[in-house]
Amino acid sequence: MSLHQATSATAHSLSSLALLSMAGETVRPLSTQAGCQFELISTPSNAYQTPADIPVDALFVAADIPNTITAQDAVKADQFDHWLRLNFETAANKEHLQFLQFEGLLTHADVFLNGVLILQSHNAFHTHLLDVTHQLKANNQLHICFRAVAPLLAQKQPRARFPTRLINQRHLRFIRTPTLGYMPGFASEAKLIGAFRPIKLITQSQFLVQIAQV
Repeated sequence: MSLHQATSATAHSLSSLALLSMAGETVRPLSTQAGCQFELISTPSNAYQTPADIPVDALFVAADIPNTITAQDAVKADQFDHWLRLNFETAANKEHLQFLQFEGLLTHADVFLNGVLILQSHNAFHTHLLDVTHQLKANNQLHICFRAVAPLLAQKQPRARFPTRLINQRHLRFIRTPTLGYMPGFASEAKLIGAFRPIKLITQSQFLVQIAQV
């Protein structure tokens, strides 16, 4: 390959680059270990659609995040909705870009920031990075609702050509979640639900190159 061809190939690869750098970044973990006070309440499936529907006198209990939710009857935990709540303060500066990053939510999760729906996650293995620069205030409230999975497993789905006897829910293949909890005899039947990976508030204090062309 000639020098001209190599230079052209490099320029072509850079021209399609979507994210070049993240300079001047500060990361604040939103976790129990970092001093954040998460609270939890479990409710019947679809009892509340938004945080505004939750009664003001609803009894929340302390929760350890990141972690899976410890329910009294963990085997049936997927039959209920589980709401996490966090109040946190931040220096709302519109000149800086601010992001919320969720590295793992089990499994169907609705995320609300200050009462506004900002994310619906349907995959426990995805990381989500959300620009919340214009949603953040000095005092903020974050809600995450982990929706009941059992009603989804009960829905009618196409029959599998080669069903397995290892998993006791044949429709689990339509939900992007770990199989642990649905493999009796191999592992505990306690269901995995919650923010099991870190949640972070990221502040971009310098510049962010989003498009680069050479």
